[in-house]
Amino acid sequence: MSVPFLVGLKAKKIEDDATIVEIEYLVHKDHIGIELLGTGAGLSKNPEESLLMEPTDETIQDMIFYRTDLPIRDEVAFLGRAFNSLGESFYEPGDYHVVRRKPNGAIELDAPKEYIKSIEFQPYIPLDWSPDIDELSKKMLKIRKVDNFPQFCIDFITYVHHWIYHPQVLILKLDNLIKLLVTELRRLDSYSVDEIMRPVAIISYKILDEIRTFDKTQDESLLSEQLEKGQYRATLKKKLEELKQNPIINPSADDAGFSYEEDSIKRLKTLLKYL
Repeated sequence: MSVPFLVGLKAKKIEDDATIVEIEYLVHKDHIGIELLGTGAGLSKNPEESLLMEPTDETIQDMIFYRTDLPIRDEVAFLGRAFNSLGESFYEPGDYHVVRRKPNGAIELDAPKEYIKSIEFQPYIPLDWSPDIDELSKKMLKIRKVDNFPQFCIDFITYVHHWIYHPQVLILKLDNLIKLLVTELRRLDSYSVDEIMRPVAIISYKILDEIRTFDKTQDESLLSEQLEKGQYRATLKKKLEELKQNPIINPSADDAGFSYEEDSIKRLKTLLKYL
């Protein structure tokens, strides 16, 4: 028999008001379960009144992995309690793990850096800044709703940037993609992101309008020249670089000096101008 110990803490999904986090423990296989004790996210510090973790089929020697998903809205504290068939408890040593959610959805673990390095810690969902264009094109043609807005912003810019001189491709989906982008921007409480992505939506509308109004009896190369004069590709490339520096979109960006509260207030003030 042994005490359980934390081996993984990974952000899996970022929602409007919560980040879904996967918590992973390892314990001796002779135990019959692990209970996650704590506060926040519906947890309790009382044994047999809190969340039971799910065993997996993954083992290492005589140890087995347990996992569970937990929604982090503000702050959650948790600790593992293993138990056996005799009703005996084996508590994880040390203090409760404290996990906080940042305004951009990333999570923070209140622990020394050495400890964090000892577990599989994923504070945010990794973003693909150079998506494969073939896979991306298939995804964008099929997309119906946005599950990961930061990745959608990257994908949107990359998609339009790549296919701008192939109107027969853009015309298939661009209108719907713009509507998705505008809808998500209205929901997002961020002035800085709106300042980056709203011009992207406007540019995309202009591209779509030029494609739709182009005289089909003329050489299609003339349309490419027309789009090139607008310098749309250069602007889109610049906006992608701006996204990389924005901590709301890119949790790995330096947020020193960036005020999430001020960013939110500026967004509200902007919206109030239209009332």
